[in-house]
Amino acid sequence: MINPSPVIAFDKKRTQYYKGIKIKADTDLHNQLADYILKHFDKGIKILDWGCGEGALSQRLKDMGCNVLSVDIDEKNFKADTPFIRLDFNDEKQLDEFINEYKKRFDLILGVEVIEHIKSPWKYIENIYRLCGDNTSVIVTTPNVANWWGRFWFFIKGELWGFSNEGWYDPGHINPILDFEIRNILRENCFEIIDFFNGGKLPYIWLYNWKRFLVSLVILPFQPFIKGIKRGWVNCYVFKKKC
Repeated sequence: MINPSPVIAFDKKRTQYYKGIKIKADTDLHNQLADYILKHFDKGIKILDWGCGEGALSQRLKDMGCNVLSVDIDEKNFKADTPFIRLDFNDEKQLDEFINEYKKRFDLILGVEVIEHIKSPWKYIENIYRLCGDNTSVIVTTPNVANWWGRFWFFIKGELWGFSNEGWYDPGHINPILDFEIRNILRENCFEIIDFFNGGKLPYIWLYNWKRFLVSLVILPFQPFIKGIKRGWVNCYVFKKKC
């Protein structure tokens, strides 16, 4: 798997594509998830891409031999060669109809960079629970607002990295989810975390521009003393039903 915290890297945050489909996720996150799925799951599994965006990850997983159903509100911009269902995660009637038809059908449910866009993270996890069979695995990812750069940004700006008035509208980040919060939401919804890893690409020495390079050099000597989840742009949680 691609290292989410290389010692030194440029990572200009340029938009990435897979077969011409825009990747709406952090640098290398889709590659990391595909590597993880390839390593831990059988070829040909049934996957629900629960908030697929334009379909870049759906297409990648299909090319790996997986059977993928893609779901998102934005039908107009969907480009993958997989079955697609339009669904508004904030519309309870639509959700109930979908869940009643598709519950217990999937080996793996993916919620990649979705939960921070949803009005109620609790309801989002509850609906995933309703979709799960006894052996269904789930991977949910969300921005790691506690990484070392995020802490510096909060110190300077007084706001969480990626979550601001501008970010509310584009890319639509409305709910930052801290690690302790999602772990408690999962526990209260009778899920058990079976794995955790960081994703994206946040180097210790960041050559994005001279300002971020200098900041990373200043913070570097303090890295061993920073507590919590300081690595990676993204937190990735793997979990299953326990009751």
